[in-house]
Amino acid sequence: MRRLQAIAEIIEGRRVTTLTYLAERFEMSERHLARDIAELRRSGMRIVGGSSIGFAVERTSGGAVGVPSFSREPGRSHPDTPA
Repeated sequence: MRRLQAIAEIIEGRRVTTLTYLAERFEMSERHLARDIAELRRSGMRIVGGSSIGFAVERTSGGAVGVPSFSREPGRSHPDTPA
């Protein structure tokens, strides 16, 4: 889950982030990172863009949407599942 948190922070901190950049940064395949980005979207992170143009956090008039937390607690099967 630390990798997802790190990916989320990178996407939030940069104007646009490409799969190529993330693949080099994490020494992983772009395909695997695309699955991680899909997981971030399912967790509620509002990521716009795609693999051909890059990814960014959807900005609102009040600022960026926060990075979700991915810490797991005992008895929780998913980070967004209530205990």
